[in-house]
Amino acid sequence: DEIKRRLGRLGVRPDQILLNCSHTHAGPASAAWGLSGPDLGVARYLDQLGRCVYGAAVTAQAEAQAVVVRVGQSRSSLPMSRRKHDCDGRVINAPNPEGVVYDPLSVLMFETSAGEPVACVASVSAHPSAISSHAISAEYPGAVRDRLNRHWGRPVTVFLQGAAGDLKTRVGRVSETAWAWWADRWEYLAEAGGIVAEEVLAVLSGG
Repeated sequence: DEIKRRLGRLGVRPDQILLNCSHTHAGPASAAWGLSGPDLGVARYLDQLGRCVYGAAVTAQAEAQAVVVRVGQSRSSLPMSRRKHDCDGRVINAPNPEGVVYDPLSVLMFETSAGEPVACVASVSAHPSAISSHAISAEYPGAVRDRLNRHWGRPVTVFLQGAAGDLKTRVGRVSETAWAWWADRWEYLAEAGGIVAEEVLAVLSGG
Protein backbone atom coordinates (compact mmCIF):
# COMPACT_ATOMS: atom_id res chain seq x y z
CA ASP A 1 0.00 0.00 0.00
CA GLU A 2 2.80 2.41 0.85
CA ILE A 3 4.61 1.79 -2.44
CA LYS A 4 1.39 2.29 -4.38
CA ARG A 5 0.70 5.47 -2.42
CA ARG A 6 4.11 6.86 -3.40
CA LEU A 7 3.61 5.96 -7.05
CA GLY A 8 0.24 7.68 -6.99
CA ARG A 9 2.13 11.00 -6.99
CA LEU A 10 3.02 10.22 -10.62
CA GLY A 11 -0.61 9.89 -11.65
CA VAL A 12 -0.59 6.08 -11.61
CA ARG A 13 -3.65 4.28 -10.22
CA PRO A 14 -3.22 1.34 -7.80
CA ASP A 15 -4.75 -1.06 -10.33
CA GLN A 16 -2.07 -0.04 -12.87
CA ILE A 17 0.75 -1.22 -10.60
CA LEU A 18 2.13 -4.76 -10.52
CA LEU A 19 4.35 -5.57 -7.54
CA ASN A 20 6.42 -8.75 -7.74
CA CYS A 21 8.29 -10.25 -4.79
CA SER A 22 10.74 -13.13 -4.63
CA HIS A 23 11.16 -15.52 -1.72
CA THR A 24 14.81 -15.53 -0.73
CA HIS A 25 16.89 -16.70 2.22
CA ALA A 26 19.46 -13.97 1.57
CA GLY A 27 17.58 -10.71 2.00
CA PRO A 28 16.06 -8.38 4.57
CA ALA A 29 12.78 -9.40 6.15
CA SER A 30 9.72 -7.51 4.95
CA ALA A 31 7.47 -8.86 7.71
CA ALA A 32 7.85 -10.23 11.22
CA TRP A 33 6.20 -13.58 10.43
CA GLY A 34 8.25 -16.45 11.86
CA LEU A 35 10.92 -14.09 13.20
CA SER A 36 11.70 -12.69 16.61
CA GLY A 37 13.55 -9.78 18.12
CA PRO A 38 12.75 -6.27 19.27
CA ASP A 39 13.93 -4.52 16.09
CA LEU A 40 14.00 -6.40 12.81
CA GLY A 41 14.69 -3.29 10.76
CA VAL A 42 11.53 -3.94 8.78
CA ALA A 43 10.24 -0.36 8.84
CA ARG A 44 13.60 1.12 7.80
CA TYR A 45 14.06 -1.43 5.05
CA LEU A 46 10.57 -0.94 3.61
CA ASP A 47 10.98 2.85 3.71
CA GLN A 48 14.25 2.60 1.79
CA LEU A 49 12.66 0.15 -0.66
CA GLY A 50 9.71 2.48 -1.22
CA ARG A 51 12.00 5.44 -1.94
CA CYS A 52 14.06 3.36 -4.39
CA VAL A 53 10.97 2.12 -6.24
CA TYR A 54 9.61 5.66 -6.46
CA GLY A 55 12.93 6.98 -7.76
CA ALA A 56 13.02 4.28 -10.43
CA ALA A 57 9.46 5.15 -11.47
CA VAL A 58 10.34 8.86 -11.74
CA THR A 59 13.26 7.99 -14.02
CA ALA A 60 11.14 5.62 -16.10
CA GLN A 61 8.44 8.23 -16.58
CA ALA A 62 10.97 10.89 -17.56
CA GLU A 63 12.63 8.58 -20.10
CA ALA A 64 9.47 6.98 -21.50
CA GLN A 65 9.60 6.18 -25.21
CA ALA A 66 7.64 4.31 -27.85
CA VAL A 67 8.60 0.65 -28.07
CA VAL A 68 7.88 -2.53 -29.97
CA VAL A 69 6.93 -5.40 -27.67
CA ARG A 70 7.80 -8.99 -28.46
CA VAL A 71 6.38 -11.85 -26.40
CA GLY A 72 7.72 -15.37 -26.19
CA GLN A 73 7.44 -18.48 -24.06
CA SER A 74 9.49 -21.62 -23.73
CA ARG A 75 10.40 -24.11 -21.00
CA SER A 76 13.07 -23.66 -18.36
CA SER A 77 15.26 -26.50 -17.16
CA LEU A 78 15.97 -24.67 -13.88
CA PRO A 79 13.01 -25.73 -11.67
CA MET A 80 13.25 -28.98 -9.70
CA SER A 81 10.72 -30.47 -7.32
CA ARG A 82 11.62 -30.33 -3.63
CA ARG A 83 9.08 -32.98 -2.63
CA LYS A 84 10.29 -36.57 -2.51
CA HIS A 85 9.01 -39.82 -0.97
CA ASP A 86 11.49 -41.42 1.44
CA CYS A 87 11.84 -45.16 2.05
CA ASP A 88 8.91 -45.05 4.51
CA GLY A 89 6.64 -43.36 1.98
CA ARG A 90 6.71 -39.99 3.72
CA VAL A 91 7.03 -36.82 1.67
CA ILE A 92 10.20 -34.96 2.62
CA ASN A 93 11.89 -31.74 1.53
CA ALA A 94 14.60 -33.11 -0.75
CA PRO A 95 15.73 -32.84 -4.38
CA ASN A 96 13.50 -34.86 -6.71
CA PRO A 97 14.68 -34.52 -10.32
CA GLU A 98 11.82 -36.78 -11.46
CA GLY A 99 9.13 -34.79 -9.62
CA VAL A 100 6.41 -32.61 -11.10
CA VAL A 101 7.51 -29.08 -12.03
CA TYR A 102 5.92 -25.92 -13.39
CA ASP A 103 8.52 -24.86 -15.93
CA PRO A 104 7.24 -22.15 -18.32
CA LEU A 105 9.78 -19.45 -19.18
CA SER A 106 8.01 -16.24 -20.16
CA VAL A 107 9.88 -13.43 -21.91
CA LEU A 108 8.85 -9.87 -22.82
CA MET A 109 11.24 -7.84 -24.96
CA PHE A 110 10.76 -4.08 -25.32
CA GLU A 111 12.73 -2.60 -28.24
CA THR A 112 13.05 0.68 -30.07
CA SER A 113 11.89 0.81 -33.68
CA ALA A 114 15.53 0.26 -34.61
CA GLY A 115 15.64 -2.98 -32.62
CA GLU A 116 17.68 -1.67 -29.69
CA PRO A 117 16.76 -3.27 -26.33
CA VAL A 118 14.96 -1.02 -23.84
CA ALA A 119 13.91 -3.69 -21.35
CA CYS A 120 13.81 -7.47 -21.16
CA VAL A 121 11.44 -9.09 -18.67
CA ALA A 122 11.86 -12.78 -17.84
CA SER A 123 9.96 -14.99 -15.41
CA VAL A 124 10.78 -18.41 -13.97
CA SER A 125 9.12 -20.32 -11.12
CA ALA A 126 11.84 -21.55 -8.74
CA HIS A 127 12.68 -20.42 -5.22
CA PRO A 128 15.84 -18.27 -4.98
CA SER A 129 17.05 -20.08 -1.88
CA ALA A 130 20.40 -21.68 -2.69
CA ILE A 131 22.03 -19.29 -0.21
CA SER A 132 20.79 -19.32 3.38
CA SER A 133 22.96 -17.06 5.51
CA HIS A 134 23.20 -13.51 6.83
CA ALA A 135 24.49 -12.37 3.44
CA ILE A 136 22.41 -9.98 1.35
CA SER A 137 22.12 -11.19 -2.23
CA ALA A 138 19.86 -10.91 -5.26
CA GLU A 139 20.35 -14.70 -5.50
CA TYR A 140 19.96 -16.41 -8.89
CA PRO A 141 17.58 -13.70 -10.25
CA GLY A 142 20.49 -11.28 -9.81
CA ALA A 143 22.77 -13.67 -11.68
CA VAL A 144 20.21 -13.89 -14.51
CA ARG A 145 20.05 -10.11 -14.68
CA ASP A 146 23.84 -9.67 -14.58
CA ARG A 147 24.43 -12.25 -17.33
CA LEU A 148 21.85 -10.71 -19.66
CA ASN A 149 22.95 -7.15 -18.92
CA ARG A 150 26.51 -8.10 -19.87
CA HIS A 151 25.14 -9.55 -23.11
CA TRP A 152 23.49 -6.24 -24.03
CA GLY A 153 26.15 -4.04 -22.45
CA ARG A 154 23.73 -2.12 -20.25
CA PRO A 155 21.13 -2.71 -17.52
CA VAL A 156 17.87 -3.61 -19.22
CA THR A 157 16.83 -6.87 -17.50
CA VAL A 158 13.93 -7.30 -15.07
CA PHE A 159 13.25 -10.65 -13.39
CA LEU A 160 9.75 -11.60 -12.23
CA GLN A 161 9.45 -14.40 -9.69
CA GLY A 162 6.85 -16.95 -10.73
CA ALA A 163 4.77 -19.06 -8.35
CA ALA A 164 7.53 -21.40 -7.18
CA GLY A 165 5.48 -23.54 -4.78
CA ASP A 166 7.42 -26.78 -4.27
CA LEU A 167 10.18 -25.85 -6.73
CA LYS A 168 13.83 -25.05 -6.11
CA THR A 169 16.72 -24.72 -8.56
CA ARG A 170 18.21 -27.65 -10.46
CA VAL A 171 21.76 -26.81 -9.42
CA GLY A 172 24.12 -28.33 -6.89
CA ARG A 173 24.73 -31.70 -8.53
CA VAL A 174 27.15 -33.74 -6.41
CA SER A 175 27.08 -36.89 -8.59
CA GLU A 176 25.36 -38.20 -11.69
CA THR A 177 22.23 -38.97 -9.70
CA ALA A 178 22.37 -36.76 -6.61
CA TRP A 179 21.86 -33.10 -5.76
CA ALA A 180 22.53 -31.19 -2.55
CA TRP A 181 20.91 -27.99 -1.34
CA TRP A 182 21.57 -25.54 1.49
CA ALA A 183 25.30 -25.63 0.81
CA ASP A 184 25.71 -21.83 0.55
CA ARG A 185 27.77 -22.26 -2.58
CA TRP A 186 27.89 -18.96 -4.44
CA GLU A 187 28.85 -20.68 -7.67
CA TYR A 188 25.36 -22.21 -7.65
CA LEU A 189 23.94 -18.75 -8.31
CA ALA A 190 26.13 -18.18 -11.36
CA GLU A 191 25.22 -21.64 -12.67
CA ALA A 192 21.49 -21.06 -12.21
CA GLY A 193 21.69 -17.56 -13.68
CA GLY A 194 23.56 -18.87 -16.71
CA ILE A 195 20.94 -21.54 -17.33
CA VAL A 196 18.06 -19.06 -17.39
CA ALA A 197 19.98 -16.38 -19.32
CA GLU A 198 20.84 -18.79 -22.13
CA GLU A 199 17.23 -19.96 -22.24
CA VAL A 200 16.02 -16.34 -22.50
CA LEU A 201 18.44 -15.63 -25.35
CA ALA A 202 17.27 -18.78 -27.12
CA VAL A 203 13.65 -17.58 -26.92
CA LEU A 204 14.63 -14.19 -28.35
CA SER A 205 16.74 -15.64 -31.15
CA GLY A 206 13.84 -17.91 -32.10
CA GLY A 207 11.57 -14.94 -32.66
